[in-house]
Amino acid sequence: MKYKIVKGSKSFELLNEVVERIKVIQKQCTEICIEFGGTGEWCRASSGVTGNIIAIEFPKGISKPEGWKQLGEKYQNLFFPKSIKENVSILERFRSIEVIDQSEINAIIGFNGPQCIMDGQSLCMVSLPIISFAKYCFLMDVPDKCTFTPNSDTWEILGSEYIHLQNFIEKEVNNG
Repeated sequence: MKYKIVKGSKSFELLNEVVERIKVIQKQCTEICIEFGGTGEWCRASSGVTGNIIAIEFPKGISKPEGWKQLGEKYQNLFFPKSIKENVSILERFRSIEVIDQSEINAIIGFNGPQCIMDGQSLCMVSLPIISFAKYCFLMDVPDKCTFTPNSDTWEILGSEYIHLQNFIEKEVNNG
């Protein structure tokens, strides 16, 4: 099921506020990762949209930083500070970054996630619909087997309109 949320609607304004917070948080996360020697890329907890750093990617060839533990596969070069006295200030900096959770966005759009659905022979968990953010509208893709009643300011659209608008959004993102 495809939907659009147009600029000027209550849902758009609420989502737009979250998008602006996401931009600030992602910038903070990137800066803190670079400050500690990382590439600027990080991993977040699975229930979060942004914030909640659980690992920092370091450049290839960098050995494990003193007082940090390796996470994931060795080739990923992911590290996180150990919970030791020397790292208290680093861990406090990580915890000071705001976290936006999926439930905050779900509350705005009216999606009751996570939902367990069957997709062919596969069991899938849908925690949050796919949302594309643009200046003039938000697009939302909710898997067909999910239970969802859209807000009154959220319009169901055809797949062809969704693709057309998605192409505009991609051009907008790529052209700044």
